[in-house]
Amino acid sequence: MKFLIIGAGPAGLTFAYHALERGHDVKVYEGRNVFAFKPCGEALHGEALEVLPFDIHENHKWILTRFKQVNIYFEGVYLRTISSPFKDKGIIINKAAFLQDLADVVIKKGGKIEMGKFFKFKEENADYIIDSSGYLTAFRNLDREMYSSYRVIPVLRDYAVANGVIENDQLLFDLLDRGYFWIFPYGKDTYNIGIGGFYSGIELKKILDKKIEAFGLRIFKEKRQGASVSIGGVLKKRAIGNIRIIGEAAGFVMPTTGEGIRFSIYSALEFFGHAGLIKKIERRINLNAKLLARLINLNTKKKAKLLSKADESLMAAFLGERDFSFKDFFSAITLLQY
Repeated sequence: MKFLIIGAGPAGLTFAYHALERGHDVKVYEGRNVFAFKPCGEALHGEALEVLPFDIHENHKWILTRFKQVNIYFEGVYLRTISSPFKDKGIIINKAAFLQDLADVVIKKGGKIEMGKFFKFKEENADYIIDSSGYLTAFRNLDREMYSSYRVIPVLRDYAVANGVIENDQLLFDLLDRGYFWIFPYGKDTYNIGIGGFYSGIELKKILDKKIEAFGLRIFKEKRQGASVSIGGVLKKRAIGNIRIIGEAAGFVMPTTGEGIRFSIYSALEFFGHAGLIKKIERRINLNAKLLARLINLNTKKKAKLLSKADESLMAAFLGERDFSFKDFFSAITLLQY
């Protein structure tokens, strides 16, 4: 079979790799001239590498650090430090270098990647067209009803330097009333920082600038990037004729954290079976989307109380790392009542 793939991000290149492994013909269109054009925190649960030709235990050049803890803040106030919800498999990556390595594997296996070239409808004949074009999904206009639940929030990302804001094996999440700010290690005293939430772009910029000052950060790359991130959950319908929609284009992003690399990688497996895995991820993301909608409407005191008092198991559920059970729900209600 012949596959035309739109987008050379984690989802598109993972799909290309698995299609080539099965002997199919693959061509990837990437509209940008560089990989990882969309800004993100570049955190990855290393388990996702198990479906790719990489091993988390190897010292790949794009693995920058391995984190074990997460510092939780609320509106700039430190609350607590918890163990990484990723257990011992949390890594920060250079996403561009990671995608370049994956692209090299795809090319070596016979795949073609057209950089700086946008896909034009009906440009070539193909058995399947795979839309992995992210939140700007190329086929949204083909079926408005299918995308009626698709929601996004704006995000901004910078790179900064500072002395000892966090340890190299820690992440920092500063939860906001209607969003989140992050500081992730990106080398010695170097950080990937960013912000996202239910704010306008202008509001986000003002909040981000205040956070940069409050945490003593200094921007060293004048490359502030803005984009949007999906928070509405996974699309129920992910096929239109011979078109298959994967990755963020299909909503495979954890709404409360914005984590998308891992889920985009996994989403690419749906075409090749793995229905149980995809169903589990879909359920968790959609439940997390509903949870986010409820959390946003809590007043600030209740949000701070949940973040400071919830046990780590409950925090893992909030962060989308396990299913939110009835026990979790009861625990959260109990915390809010007293």
